[in-house]
Amino acid sequence: MDAALEEKALRDRASLGLEPHESLRLAQLEDVFSDEPVYLPDLSPEESEELWFTAHRTGDPLADYWERQIARGEVPDLDLAEVPEED
Repeated sequence: MDAALEEKALRDRASLGLEPHESLRLAQLEDVFSDEPVYLPDLSPEESEELWFTAHRTGDPLADYWERQIARGEVPDLDLAEVPEED
């Protein structure tokens, strides 16, 4: 959630002008939150695609559930408070 708040704060300040590193960070965050990400930071398009479609364990059951959804190409339901029983 912190990344989403960071993206919003940067987007709100964009009209005032951002430092180059802030513009890059905003582009990266927008890409990560996009339904069609172009790349993940510091990875080639091929590496990015492989990583994007690989679920990673975080230790948090809900985050792990979202990871599995993303890896399957589904849009995760970020409004969930707990993992549904069917998964």
